[in-house]
Amino acid sequence: MITENDSSAKEIERAKELARFVIAHHFGNKKPRRITHKASGLSNFVFAVTHTEGDFIVRLSFEPSRINSFIKEQWAQNKAGELGVPTAEILEVGNEIIGHPFMISRTVKGLEATLHPKRFEILQAMGRAAALINSIPTSGFGNTFDWSSNQLSRNETWADFLKNELQYEAKLKILEKRRML
Repeated sequence: MITENDSSAKEIERAKELARFVIAHHFGNKKPRRITHKASGLSNFVFAVTHTEGDFIVRLSFEPSRINSFIKEQWAQNKAGELGVPTAEILEVGNEIIGHPFMISRTVKGLEATLHPKRFEILQAMGRAAALINSIPTSGFGNTFDWSSNQLSRNETWADFLKNELQYEAKLKILEKRRML
């Protein structure tokens, strides 16, 4: 009998092999020295990679639609970087070479600021960075905006977003049916 943990371990190993292939491909068939699985998010596998070229993070997903999230993240990081916000360098985003969305970025070294003696200065710097990020002009609402040239799924108004992407009418009906409204 295969347990959920066995299944998860197999998925992690499969993802790790794909990450190894992505790194080797990116660096001209030079294989990584070490790949370590990190606690992952809800939709990505995350691996820390040690390579002769440096330290990297590989994120990948078995969900095909995640490519849009990676491309959007790359766009946002580039825009933030243009304003002077420190960001990790993204080396590659794609899905062609392994058939699954992936992102390779350089590792950023640092320590958690929770107990750092200059944590208030760090929080102020984070606030300045957040203000810069929030000053980036965009048009449209929802998942598809300036990062994508896709026009068909673009929501030009907040009302369009609520109706087309959030599908608020159907969600309200569910709440009504369950007598939660």
